[in-house]
Amino acid sequence: MGSFISKGVSLDDWKETTQLSYVWYWILACIPGSFEQLYLGSPKTFVLKNILNVFLLGFPWLYEIFMATWSRPQVELFGSPNPLSTGIHVGGGRFAATEAEVSDLHLRAFAYPFILLLGGIIGLDSFFMGNYTTGFFRLFCTLTVFLAPISLVWWIYKIFLYIFVTDSVYAEDGEFFGYPSAKKGNCPSTLEHLTGWLMAVAKAITSPIPGIGPLVATVADSYAATVGFLVSVFGFTVDQATATVKGVQQIASKVSTLTPGDLEAKKVDEATAAAAAAEVPQKGQTGGGSPVLDTSSALGALLTGTIGFIFVSSIVLSWRRTYQNAGAQSTKAAATSATSTTIQRPGEGDDVPPEPRGARAAAQGA
Repeated sequence: MGSFISKGVSLDDWKETTQLSYVWYWILACIPGSFEQLYLGSPKTFVLKNILNVFLLGFPWLYEIFMATWSRPQVELFGSPNPLSTGIHVGGGRFAATEAEVSDLHLRAFAYPFILLLGGIIGLDSFFMGNYTTGFFRLFCTLTVFLAPISLVWWIYKIFLYIFVTDSVYAEDGEFFGYPSAKKGNCPSTLEHLTGWLMAVAKAITSPIPGIGPLVATVADSYAATVGFLVSVFGFTVDQATATVKGVQQIASKVSTLTPGDLEAKKVDEATAAAAAAEVPQKGQTGGGSPVLDTSSALGALLTGTIGFIFVSSIVLSWRRTYQNAGAQSTKAAATSATSTTIQRPGEGDDVPPEPRGARAAAQGA
């Protein structure tokens, strides 16, 4: 593996994937901004070289153009040059021998940071990589406004991962970027825990605030319940689908090895088993037996839609009640303020009966 700067972009990380275009690298190197580092998949050196260009008056940029133009064999072997260090070269050994051998995926690592920065707040980066479920959830959070903090935190977290833990981003979607990865990364699980923690913190902070506290608590509880339910449903669906695929593969492998004699023997065995089953009365499910759950993808979709409807409805109703209560309190306060400015006579404006008047004093001398 390379150093911290070059981790995730060196030949040691990408293994035999050496399919970058030198033409694209040279064109981007000639443009101010060190965008060729993003093409090589290295956001750290992109930031570093832009800082150096500011303090060194563009010398690293001119050095990059010089090396890319007149020292192509050296760049292809060692990677993008850095005038201050020989251990931060990136992209070495990853260039294709000819332009015809350039991979179809070579521009995805270059386009990803722009889509992430410009449209990540609404989940465009998830749509770009084909994660449509995640993309629609982030878009929904942004459009509902009061759930926008979830989308904002998600976006910032993705940017942090891309800059500081670049190799994990590539490994998480290795098939999309052409990055060799043995298994799926843990970024979604980590993000799920982070979102749940933020929900709990927001619930604790806003609990003393009238109107806002109950709404945030409802959103947090509904989010936790929805995530738990969806994880269980999707996990069950995936397990069922995996079992079905394995069963189909086993049947296909058996059928491919069967001969006509095997087929005749199998028919005889099936007829014998059917006759034996007809003679034995079937037992109903009594105590000690457990029913078999027969669930299809349609039922899973129905359950998912139902819990989503409950989640959205609870949020909308809580929001509506909050504003209704706030409006009623404002109206009551305004009426109380207006009444307090007027002079009330005894027995008016309240339920207290008027005090009885005393007996009139008799006139003197009467």
